[in-house]
Amino acid sequence: VRSLAVGHGAGRWDEAIAEAERAIALSPASSEVLLEFAFILCLAGRCQDALGFAEQAVRLDPEHFRPHLIAGYCYFFLGKFDEAEVALKAALARNLKSPSSHWLLAATYVETGRLAEAQAEVAETLRLSPKSTLGGLRERSPFRDSAALERYLAALAKAGFPP
Repeated sequence: VRSLAVGHGAGRWDEAIAEAERAIALSPASSEVLLEFAFILCLAGRCQDALGFAEQAVRLDPEHFRPHLIAGYCYFFLGKFDEAEVALKAALARNLKSPSSHWLLAATYVETGRLAEAQAEVAETLRLSPKSTLGGLRERSPFRDSAALERYLAALAKAGFPP
């Protein structure tokens, strides 16, 4: 299912969602399947639908960072920045070396007016992944809603993420 989130993003969202739904029918208690379905839904612009699956994955696998990260994505794109911060800090408590968690936390801090904290997260991201750029993120981010992606990238730019 993981490849669907990235591989089918370019115009094949309905197919990706249908395949993920079939995977859930086969493995309804798999946190990994629920998590990937949540990620596909979020990338497809259906973050409200995705959130329940992400939260279920957190309940099934609370010690792994990715369920918290995907919940953070859902909360961020729903504009629930306080909840995003909690989820992302939980992700980082489980894996401090997750650049994605730091990126999203930086954007969350920007959205809540905490620029110094956002800049610190960008610095940590660049320490972990020194070649990271906004252009690279844009190329690798298969969001269906380009406006949502641009809001996310604009927040990162404001925090000092390199172009």
